[in-house]
Amino acid sequence: MKRFFLLLLISVQVFSFTKKEYSNYNTQGVRYFLNGLYYEQSGSAERAEENFQIAYLKTNSEAVKFNLAVRNILSGKKDEGYSMLKELYDSGYNLGKFGIYLYLSLEPGRYEADFVLDRIISDLDKLGETTTASAVIKQKLSDKVYSFTDADGFLDFVNDIYPEEPDRNNDYFFSSIIFMVQSRLKKNTAEMDRILDELEEKYRDLPYSFYSMAFYEYNDLGESGKAGDILRKMNRYNYGEAGYYYDNAEYLAENSEYARAVNMLLDGIRKFPESSLDLRLASLYLTGKDTVNAGIIYDRIINGNPESDFIYELIANEYSKAGYEGLSIKLYENSLKKLPDDPEILNNYSYILAVKGIELDKALEMVDKALSMRQESITFLDTKAWVLFRLGRIEEAEKIMDGIFSSDESFYHQSSEELFDHYTEIKKALNKTDQINDMSLNKTALVLSEIIARSSYLLEMGF
Repeated sequence: MKRFFLLLLISVQVFSFTKKEYSNYNTQGVRYFLNGLYYEQSGSAERAEENFQIAYLKTNSEAVKFNLAVRNILSGKKDEGYSMLKELYDSGYNLGKFGIYLYLSLEPGRYEADFVLDRIISDLDKLGETTTASAVIKQKLSDKVYSFTDADGFLDFVNDIYPEEPDRNNDYFFSSIIFMVQSRLKKNTAEMDRILDELEEKYRDLPYSFYSMAFYEYNDLGESGKAGDILRKMNRYNYGEAGYYYDNAEYLAENSEYARAVNMLLDGIRKFPESSLDLRLASLYLTGKDTVNAGIIYDRIINGNPESDFIYELIANEYSKAGYEGLSIKLYENSLKKLPDDPEILNNYSYILAVKGIELDKALEMVDKALSMRQESITFLDTKAWVLFRLGRIEEAEKIMDGIFSSDESFYHQSSEELFDHYTEIKKALNKTDQINDMSLNKTALVLSEIIARSSYLLEMGF
């Protein structure tokens, strides 16, 4: 990463220093500047900084100042480096992708961060760096998302920043955002159809990842006919692969064809025994109340991954989600024998005991151990508050939740609805609901945040 960064400095900045309008540039300054770049390449950071400093004193060149600013940031002199970048920005200097350093240095509400992003996007477009510009546009979306309380205002904003001539991937990215907004917030299938039809008219066949996103959105809305049409297009991409069996089983299960979905997955597992199809089959068995066959599959997966905390958590969550908390607790108990110091397992096990209202002293001991390893984790703190609440130590639980919700971050956390439910219950038990009457979650923003995260993931996959 460091070498890539330095090569960018050379390709972008040396040219501007030696070829820009410096007809009377100081030859010593040039020498020190090139020496600085040499020392940067050879890994001698102190010598590089020293030469950049001298070059800047001799030339007062913006290009040298830029390199010195970045060098300061990398060497830990961040305030000095950010201050120099700000001065360059104010003078109109094109910082390119390194303008992102300036943006990252800003505190919320300070120095009009949104305008900095707009300038970065413009500067990147001038340099022809459209890929990085699209990443900055994504950041602009993420920064603004919590200010929207309805879908229409957000859609207007997206249309305002939609690139005039987006490349194909960016077109898919923005279209996927708008598509999911129409699906999850507006339930407008006609508009979803329009977006899909326009893209297919423009590009003919769309990428599998885009079709997959649309497939699940139509499925969730109960639009089985449209989902089936898209499934056939997806099958052109993955016929004969594990994904083919997964997608088709998903469609069958959504349409209550349980036996056919099971057989589809069994066929896929025979051809792809190392795939994740067995996890989906076990989950389907749980849906059908077949805990025996689900347990056989889960035991086989655990035996093949005995040190994976992720596998334990995933399976325990599947049991709990299907209503089998007893099996979930038993699995957590077994997992602690193999991974006694895993903070996620300790926290999750503690939480499910709190939900059930059993073994609460043990639950408190476990969450305290988890917090000793991750003191700032919001979800761990919430677990402890809920354990204390169930123990009747309500004032202690309140103190923790007051601390959690003293930060705006908690209103936008991925588990914020559950956190706020707990907070409300604790205040209600203390007859203090008046303290939170003016508090509320922006549920629209939470959905939008999830949509942007999903679309960004699709974009990073390259569709």
